[in-house]
Amino acid sequence: MFELAEADYAGPSGRYVSAENRYRQLLNEYSSSPLAPRAYYRLGSVFLMTQRPDSALAAFQRILDASPGSRIAPHARLGRVEALVLAARMREAAREADALSADRPPLVVLERLAVLNKQLRGQDTAGKFWVRVGVFGNGANLRRISGRLAGAGFPVREEATTVPNLRILLVGPFFHRAAAARELPRVEREGGVVNCLIVERR
Repeated sequence: MFELAEADYAGPSGRYVSAENRYRQLLNEYSSSPLAPRAYYRLGSVFLMTQRPDSALAAFQRILDASPGSRIAPHARLGRVEALVLAARMREAAREADALSADRPPLVVLERLAVLNKQLRGQDTAGKFWVRVGVFGNGANLRRISGRLAGAGFPVREEATTVPNLRILLVGPFFHRAAAARELPRVEREGGVVNCLIVERR
């Protein structure tokens, strides 16, 4: 059941509604399974991708209540910070981000926190580097790829173009071109896209 949910979640079509239903079924039927924390984490990620921050907060909190010392706990705490940012609860997000940083989480969590902290402190991102994922005329495709990237921990941003109904999807910011170049292959892999570019926004 977990593998079927994972296939829906990570597949190229991003079948998040089906994934959510499968994770919920697993948790209802096998609440004591050792896979339960991972299922709650995936549920929280689905809620982030589908713009439901309150549900995401609850899912990540279930992990922290049941398994506060587990390997997935720092990622759940990061998920809570993301959800608080999504809900525009910036002061709470900043407090939780500071507490998580102080506990020396894994490097991948620290790297994402560094980006979030720039947002939370309102620092200017002018002149910084971004990975341009693509230009989209199909809103469903844009949301699907944006959701996949957000679920993989990337900060995403959309921009309008001079052509009506076309939007640009960006990942970043990165504060050095080398950092953007280092992440570009993972952006392509996680987003299921090719030919991403590094651009600078002044």
